[in-house]
Amino acid sequence: MSGLFSSNLFRRVVTAAVVLPVVVGVIVLFPQRGPWLMAAILCVMGMSEAHTLLARASLDSSHLSFLPGIAIFFEMAGVPDSGRAFPVSGLPIVAGVVAALVAVMRADRHGIKVLAGESAGALSGLLIGLGAGSFAALSSLAPSEEGTARMAFLLAVIVASDVFAYFVGRALGRHKLAPLVSPGKTIEGAIGGLIGAALASAMIGATFFRGQPLGLLVTMGVLAAIAGIVGDLLESLFKRYVGAKDSGTLFPGHGGALDRMDGFILSAPLLYAIFRALS
Repeated sequence: MSGLFSSNLFRRVVTAAVVLPVVVGVIVLFPQRGPWLMAAILCVMGMSEAHTLLARASLDSSHLSFLPGIAIFFEMAGVPDSGRAFPVSGLPIVAGVVAALVAVMRADRHGIKVLAGESAGALSGLLIGLGAGSFAALSSLAPSEEGTARMAFLLAVIVASDVFAYFVGRALGRHKLAPLVSPGKTIEGAIGGLIGAALASAMIGATFFRGQPLGLLVTMGVLAAIAGIVGDLLESLFKRYVGAKDSGTLFPGHGGALDRMDGFILSAPLLYAIFRALS
């Protein structure tokens, strides 16, 4: 029994049981400010973890290399109660110029070796900012009354995909999906994840998006799950490159903020683009 309570699975279940109700409650009670605040916190924490991991791998990146990613977040998410989706348009251009200037100055002072760290910081920052910003922007798309439903759709698809992939992979997994990047993931688990995403998108779609064809919503859910798997593998590649098992210890059994964001980094922008096209 003591082994059960100390197992990683038990910690994952307990953490999910605590965190998920909080996330859902914040979105339901504060449909505009809640998603923005959660996304902003995860964005900052994710970038902080990425900077720490790069430093562990002797990739010396300045904090300003993440500035374009922060600008992308504000470009996508805007500011709560601003009344506009993109109230700070053009900020990423200014941030990009500043980050480039800092990179040149640091290279001139410390040698061109710093460019690897600056480039890695800028790329990881852009991906984190885009994912977190798109997550928040889902709640501000027109029609605004469907904002909570769009958030529920994304959360349900990614959570169901993760759960199905985990248990199907453990039960039936035989063929590795990307053995050099993430040895624990299997093709069977990925297929299970897509099935879970299809079921979740059908349930949420039939409940909240009755005006949309159910086949379209299921397709959106499966595509989002595929993007989530790619994002998961991308973060695994990043951690493998810097020699880390987890990005942090924020969520017991789940790792850090980046470990929880990986499924949303690419799926949130994809769903945002689709929902925006449909609005």
